[in-house]
Amino acid sequence: MSSYFANSRDFAINKLTVNNNTSEGNGYGKTAIAGTVSKKMESRTDLDFNPVGATSFFWRTSDERNSPARFIITLAYQFTISIPELAPHVEAAVKQNPMVLNKALEVQLTKLIVEPFQSLGELDDMPHRLVIIDGLDECINSEQQSRVEKQYAEDQERVQVRVLELIRILHSHNLPLCFLVLSRPEPWIKQHIESRSFQPITETLDLYEVGDHLEDAEKFVRDELARIAESLDHSQATTKSGLGNVS
Repeated sequence: MSSYFANSRDFAINKLTVNNNTSEGNGYGKTAIAGTVSKKMESRTDLDFNPVGATSFFWRTSDERNSPARFIITLAYQFTISIPELAPHVEAAVKQNPMVLNKALEVQLTKLIVEPFQSLGELDDMPHRLVIIDGLDECINSEQQSRVEKQYAEDQERVQVRVLELIRILHSHNLPLCFLVLSRPEPWIKQHIESRSFQPITETLDLYEVGDHLEDAEKFVRDELARIAESLDHSQATTKSGLGNVS
């Protein structure tokens, strides 16, 4: 299993990538980690905002979840819930051009996520949200399944690298987002993550190298959650302090 985390400024887990070559049968695979992080973050009662901005779980055997077709729409919709002030801007983009829902993913990213965030104005004081993307290796072009194996593998590589590029583009706009991306370490995914454009904004942690026991994965999750919590506490305190100084 692999997972990749693209950093964003002023966030405690600003660099994180997880690679795990172990099977998920032992209960500490990528989906288990993604689910644990999401539940722990969303269960916090000491914050006045939802620290999880959005989640996307790819699943190879599901026709609805093994394609990137609704990837950006899913993220945008969840952002309108976790960040309510985004909702009117996303809705306005759809009303202005309903066909955006059928446009290329790169166009959807700009119109449904980047521009709505930018419409909010200054974003420095907005708490960072975590975006969890699980099962990148299970994002495939399902329409190609009937083709020969070599062509199917090429389609798989293309679509997974495309999702990584969408994440990189989002990160390049300096939005208050960070990304935890979990996936098996397919060669093309590993190569792309180690490329010049990705390497400065990611870290890789191979859970297989960390250890073969459940407690190793649990310790990793606990440590990362503690780091996130510390950063969120600091962000919230800074925001309140800033508001208190406004005359």
